[in-house]
Amino acid sequence: MPYANDPLWTLGAAGAVGLVLLAGSLAIATLLGLARWRPRRRGWAALGALAIFWVYLWLSPQIFYLYFLLLIEGLPLQWVARVPGPADTLRSLSFTGSGQISRHAEGVLGWLLFAVSLRSPSRGVGP
Repeated sequence: MPYANDPLWTLGAAGAVGLVLLAGSLAIATLLGLARWRPRRRGWAALGALAIFWVYLWLSPQIFYLYFLLLIEGLPLQWVARVPGPADTLRSLSFTGSGQISRHAEGVLGWLLFAVSLRSPSRGVGP
């Protein structure tokens, strides 16, 4: 099994389903947020995709930790998110980070954000 040591498998069935639903909801909200922004130039859209992806890498660990707080008794309330550097972003996009499902899903989300940013530019008002 390729992800045998992934923390997902330490959860019960309901916890794992909830985690997958949370991750999917965050990914969809992130993609829709970018899709609603329609700049005139693709360069701005690509920069927007990178910025949104960076914010996702920064804040999503905290959101997932709060979910784990609900599931696992005795976890301390703490801030676990840290500002990602350029190397963290590249590791996510190149799938060379840890062999966890969440890290590979981050990379897929990053590439989906870039794909959405490449759609045809808006003819309306925008940078």
